[in-house]
Amino acid sequence: MITLALREWHQSHTHNLQETSSLGDEEVEKLYCLYAELYSLSRINTSICWQRSCLNWLSEGDANFKYFHGTMSRWRRVNAITSIYVGGVQVEGVCNVTEAIFSHFAYHFKDLNMSCSRATKFNFHTLNYWEGAALIRPFCLEEVEAAVWDCDSFNCPSPDGVNFGFIKDL
Repeated sequence: MITLALREWHQSHTHNLQETSSLGDEEVEKLYCLYAELYSLSRINTSICWQRSCLNWLSEGDANFKYFHGTMSRWRRVNAITSIYVGGVQVEGVCNVTEAIFSHFAYHFKDLNMSCSRATKFNFHTLNYWEGAALIRPFCLEEVEAAVWDCDSFNCPSPDGVNFGFIKDL
């Protein structure tokens, strides 16, 4: 009932208006200032909403954040070493436990003069002087060509896409 009355009032008061003049310079300037102020207020409102959203996320987080944070906190509590027995005596406190663990591993990895089995019993094959010299001499062209031609033409030795088929065609 009210909507019908409002619709009739709107049609009778707005559809019969006819604008006969355009806006003056002052009105255009005022309209421009109002639009600029509206835009500025809209940007401020957007900034406030963004900050409020960030603050809400920081205070409450989301489901994933709560789950992973809870999991990490639980593992931190489970893996924490709060006390340790050293020589039948319980050591507590962060500094004392840290010192006990450090001294244990320092003693464990200390260099002791122990007799180790040496590899002198094995008879390894060695190279003579001429065989060693043959390993460090420069390659000759025939050796390089033989090595390249023995390779498959479609294998690509590097990520640049140049395969041995391209090199063989040169």
